[in-house]
Amino acid sequence: MNHIACISVPLWQGAEKYGMNLAPGTLYNIGLQGVLESQFEVTQHSMPELGTFDAENKYAVLADYLTLLKKQVLQAYKKGHFPLTIGGDHSLGLGSAAATAETFKNTGLIWFDAHGDMNTEATSDTGHIHGMPVAALMGLCSSELNTVPEVYIKPENIFWIGSRSIDTGEQRLIDEKHLHIYSAKLVQTKGMAWVMQNIIHQMHEQGIAHIHLSIDVDAIDPKLFPATSVPEPNGLTFEDFNIFVQSLRQIQHQIAAIDWVEYNPTLDNEQHECGKWCVGAIDKLLKTVLE
Repeated sequence: MNHIACISVPLWQGAEKYGMNLAPGTLYNIGLQGVLESQFEVTQHSMPELGTFDAENKYAVLADYLTLLKKQVLQAYKKGHFPLTIGGDHSLGLGSAAATAETFKNTGLIWFDAHGDMNTEATSDTGHIHGMPVAALMGLCSSELNTVPEVYIKPENIFWIGSRSIDTGEQRLIDEKHLHIYSAKLVQTKGMAWVMQNIIHQMHEQGIAHIHLSIDVDAIDPKLFPATSVPEPNGLTFEDFNIFVQSLRQIQHQIAAIDWVEYNPTLDNEQHECGKWCVGAIDKLLKTVLE
């Protein structure tokens, strides 16, 4: 039986929007714990809540916190466990994916998200750190965020799916480095199956054998999934997500870790419909990559 290290990360400060920190506990309470423990051996780890801090040192504080998360994921790898990181905002992807890059050579990263999350401190309009993790993973930031990874991920090894809100500085980076962007519009035009075949082909050509999968629920259209703090219209459908998961069967043994981020229970309804969809979606992912 596969052993999962389920790491809860009650972090909202990277997005500066309260509520995402409640997601790990909520998901566990509405069914995730049962889903995991019925199929896998599970070790639970919980990162501490991050207290208040001065805006002047936010990069240093978040970098320290994400370095601690990185160490948790590295420990999971050393024990032969599969890291499942439940957030929390998407800045946590800097810590978790940094651990994957340090564990496996030539790591690939699939960033399933409405946003690019590749702003630097200089290009960000908001200064929100959850918009910077991919830039730091590529070694492009100028603050302490750049110190979290000891091994940077090659820009050509990163694949964005579902993006539809790209800032000006991010677009310059995309054009400069010829990044692999599979926008929500492209998915709607070509289909998710085509997108995934293209990504799988590119990964094979680049010799990528280990993939970190980072899922932000805001990739889904907010009309279908309103319980997220930074909604963007014209997103992906639940069926797109299902096809995405089905396509992962072709590379199932290459998936090294999964992040699940940015569900905000305070924006869900009383029945926790969005949360219950998250539980079912995580269940599908794990059955696909760990069967």
